[in-house]
This record gives sequence, C-alpha cells and structure tokens, in this order.
Amino acid sequence: MQVTLEELCNALQSALGEQRAHAAIHDASEMLGLSGSRLTRDQALAVLGRVAEADGLVGISARFARSRLLTRWAQASLDDHQRGASS
Repeated sequence: MQVTLEELCNALQSALGEQRAHAAIHDASEMLGLSGSRLTRDQALAVLGRVAEADGLVGISARFARSRLLTRWAQASLDDHQRGASS
C-alpha cells in the first residue's frame, strides 16, 4: 500500500490549515530526501515522524495523524484477513 503526500497533508489540514499542512509535509519529505508524490508506508511514517518532532500544534497534529494512519492500516489488514478466512 502506498500513501500520497496529499493524503498526509489532508490528515493535518483540519488542525493546521491547508498552507501549514502542505508546508510541514513537503519540508519534512525534502529533509528526508524523498521525491515524488507517492510514498511507501515506512516513508509516510518517517515524514509524519519528522513533522511530529515540531513543537506545539504542528507536532501534536502529526502524532495524531500517524496514529490514525496506523489504525487505518491495521483495520485494512484485519479486514483482508477476515475476507480471506471466510473464502
């Protein structure tokens, strides 16, 4: 499963606003040397981890976004497993 930078931005947007969310995600991805708009799970977590190091609302929002992303992936994995078990 891959994640887009836009999805990461959207995860922060409600708390930070569009401009701050985009700046935080794009700055972090550049610092990590990532290019392109699609990231692996590990890269997405690394980007949010870098943003989570920030003080205040930016860091807090990134930590929540990372938790939501991990929960979404865990739920998708569980759903896939349950579908496979019922087949």
